[in-house]
Parts: sequence; C-alpha cells; structure tokens
Amino acid sequence: MNGKAKGFVLDMDGTLLDLPVDWGKVRAEVSGLAGSVGTGPVFETIAQLIGERPDLKARLFSAVDRFELEAEPRAELFEGSKEVLELLSGSAELALVTMQGKKVRDKVLGRLGLVARFKVLVSREDSLERAGQLEMAVAKLGLRKQDVVFVGDRIHDFNSAARVGVEFVMIRDRNRPAGAEAFPNMKAFLSYLRGQKG
Repeated sequence: MNGKAKGFVLDMDGTLLDLPVDWGKVRAEVSGLAGSVGTGPVFETIAQLIGERPDLKARLFSAVDRFELEAEPRAELFEGSKEVLELLSGSAELALVTMQGKKVRDKVLGRLGLVARFKVLVSREDSLERAGQLEMAVAKLGLRKQDVVFVGDRIHDFNSAARVGVEFVMIRDRNRPAGAEAFPNMKAFLSYLRGQKG
C-alpha cells in the first residue's frame, strides 16, 4: 500500500461497520413498486430501474431509507475501525462513500461520533455507481488519483478502483480477487498500519 497516500476513501457498510438491513424485505418492496425485478445486487437493480423509469426514483429511495433507518440503531463499528480512522486522519484527508442514503449515513455517523473524521461524504443520492462515487470523492478531496487509496469490502469495489485508477485495499476474509491487497478485517488492517507508522 502507498505509505505516502494523502487521501483515503472508505466504504461504510461492510467495511467500517455493519448495518443490518433486511435486504430480502428491501427487494420485496422494490419489486412491489416496480414490478418483477431480477436477482442481482439491490442497488444495481435500483439504478437500472431508475434509468428506465426516472419517475420511480423518489419512491424507491424513500422505501430503502425506511429499511435502513429501521436498522440504524443496531449498526455497529467493526473492531479496529475507529482506531483506523483516527490513525489515517492524522496524516491524510478522509472521504466516505456509501450506497446507503444520506439520512442513515448522517444518523449512524453522528451516533458513532465519526462525522468530523471525514472531509467528504458521498452517498447514493450523489451516484448509484461506485466508480462515479470514487471520482466524486477524489475530486472533492482535491487530490491526484495516485495519491488516494480506496478501502472497501466487495469485488465490485476492487473493479471500480481499477476503473478509476486509485489504489485499493480490500477488507474481506474470503473470495478475494487475485492481485488485491487484502486484510481479513479492520483489526488486521489496523495492525498493518501501526507497523507502517512504527
């Protein structure tokens, strides 16, 4: 990993914390609003639906907001996440990207005392495409892509980082793509970062 990175973009759910949304119920709600939907990832499905029927956007976002806000009181940081943010923010600018909505993002970050850690916040209202979110975050940080590291947990995050041209660190304990710098969890990433600082 670039030890001289000036900026870090971090994914929220699945990377920094667990937001226990009932995605089965979300999918059923989306299906009820839009008719039959495919079996792909929820946000890719929503992006496709909005592309075909822009009139559904407000209703779809509102439905997902409801389920996310229901889950918010149970959202918890992964072990090591708070310390990783403290360590990184001491020498770099931080941005957060999430497919979650602004309402739940702001509520959970506020409750966990993390809002001040981030210079930039990007959510699904800004873009339903991860690569688009990364482009926005890097631009708002005011940094060159080669000076930014993206930390995420999905193979789609890995592919989006490659598409945008930023370095990627994966927080995932299995099914990691070849070539990805990866750590099984945030606690392991924290140990690595402390070793780099030491």
